[in-house]
Amino acid sequence: MVGETGYIGRLSYDQFMFISGINAEQAFKITQKAQETISSQTIKLEENETSCPSSQAGITEIREAEDDSQTLFKRVNKAIKALEGTREITKTI
Repeated sequence: MVGETGYIGRLSYDQFMFISGINAEQAFKITQKAQETISSQTIKLEENETSCPSSQAGITEIREAEDDSQTLFKRVNKAIKALEGTREITKTI
């Protein structure tokens, strides 16, 4: 999904960060495609039971010269928290 547009790395056991020079709108499109790919997978649980993985994503971008990593983390975490119980992607306000 990321290809040569940037870097992806693990922040914690279930959090990843994608860093790139693209804008939030382009990142949103990449994230949508990644989420579609993730949720299209089927996992067999039992004899007649299956499930599919889900994901949540928040997207933000540097808006002001003084935006630092903590500002970006806070925005993304706020966006993800707003998604609890859904399988959606959101951009931060």
